[in-house]
Amino acid sequence: MPIFYPHGAAQRCCSALNPIAIAVPGWQHPSIVLDMATTNTAFGKIRLKAQRNEPMPEGWMIDRKGSP
Repeated sequence: MPIFYPHGAAQRCCSALNPIAIAVPGWQHPSIVLDMATTNTAFGKIRLKAQRNEPMPEGWMIDRKGSP
């Protein structure tokens, strides 16, 4: 079941948050490591605020019309 909206989308299409992690060894130079999330907020933090009826910062969630 899709639960996430990609940026600018009007419909849900993603059912999982998939982090992106890449590491490149540098040998003679420093290594490069990239570790990023595909959302700006962890779903657990969103769920906890919803369970506690606490307001969420703008940008965490959108309604069915795509408005914050």
